Amino acid sequence: MTVRLSIQLRKAITPWIKEYGYTSTQDFVEDAIEHRLLQLKQDLFLQHTKIVKRSLRKYKLTEADILKDFEQTRV
Repeated sequence: MTVRLSIQLRKAITPWIKEYGYTSTQDFVEDAIEHRLLQLKQDLFLQHTKIVKRSLRKYKLTEADILKDFEQTRV
């Protein structure tokens, strides 16, 4: 895949490439994308965590209830 960066963006990232020892613009961009994807996954995880937390409160379940149920299904 080829990604074209604007001149303005290239100018903005060039000092960071040198400062942090990247060997090329491509290396920097790939690393930046990997980090962004991790952020997005973390955000999604946190959203799901909030949904689960609200559901637990709604049904008045505790962590102990969940663990007890889990242990019963393992046997």
